[in-house]
Amino acid sequence: MIIAESIRVEIYKYNYAAHSYDLVTTLTESSIISAGGKRQCCADGTFEIGGVYAATFSMQAKILGMTTFQVRGAKLRVRSKYGTESAWHNMGTFWVTDATRVGEIFSVNAQDAVGWLDTSSYNSTSESAVKAVGKVLADKWQNIGIGIDQWDENGTEYGGWLQYLTDCTNTFIQSQTGVKGMLHW
Repeated sequence: MIIAESIRVEIYKYNYAAHSYDLVTTLTESSIISAGGKRQCCADGTFEIGGVYAATFSMQAKILGMTTFQVRGAKLRVRSKYGTESAWHNMGTFWVTDATRVGEIFSVNAQDAVGWLDTSSYNSTSESAVKAVGKVLADKWQNIGIGIDQWDENGTEYGGWLQYLTDCTNTFIQSQTGVKGMLHW
């Protein structure tokens, strides 16, 4: 039995003027030579923020109309479907961390947003020009000591630790890349 898998990769380039990602091109099997992904939560079965691995995606493909520097930092939305299914299934959103080009062929490595939460970005509480997530958390909420999600007496969500971490991570990402609101809670 052979199960045919189809893949589609949408490539978005960040528009600094509009603070949004614009769709540049959609790659299909005709331009994707190889593709692969890896998801692994952690190395040893424990969970620790900063120790969680980002999901990764790599591919070799012909990407027309873009330079290596435009591909590096691009957002990829990967979708797949099996056999004769009509609906495409989202396999993840990734940001290109490395891209090389030989002729018309690009080799691309990308990771999901968990990569922004590595220990180098959130552990630092130093007084530096670019504030790390840990420094922003400490400045804004001190020892927050709250739950993952918080709700008021009317059942309205007003924020929790994950929402604060998302906000602070977005602040850090914007300071590093200029990209506003990359993550959403």
